Amino acid sequence: MFKDAGDRGEAAPMGPIYHSEKDVKAAIEAQANKGISFVGTTWRETFVTEGSEDWDYAEFTYSAEGVSVVEVTNGMQGEPIPWPYNPSDTDLPCRDTAPHSCSYTDLNDSYEYEYEQVRWTWDPSNPDTIIREKGQHKSEWKRLN
Repeated sequence: MFKDAGDRGEAAPMGPIYHSEKDVKAAIEAQANKGISFVGTTWRETFVTEGSEDWDYAEFTYSAEGVSVVEVTNGMQGEPIPWPYNPSDTDLPCRDTAPHSCSYTDLNDSYEYEYEQVRWTWDPSNPDTIIREKGQHKSEWKRLN
């Protein structure tokens, strides 16, 4: 914890302190190798860019067999859309690994899908939020469970 001299506010956490280069490298490596599995999870995609999609948001529920997508428009929930897992035909996270399990490096990747560049940004210190940029559109993915 630290606090500025003369400051009457709360003390703020300082974060980890490393005493050697070896400790810092080990911490960075551990963070880079930290993984996330999508199987058994549900994520809500909300577009940050206005006019990106017709729906208010979409929910993606992952299983080992694939993904079920439910779009919500004007507060009305649509029918689930099954999306079988096919790594070469998806712009979903972890597209190159079955069953949807990625490392920090995998999820901070950029690739082309349907003639648009897709870029995922995931910070493992905040594992319940992922940002996707696809062409001109940006969306936020929040983990629901």
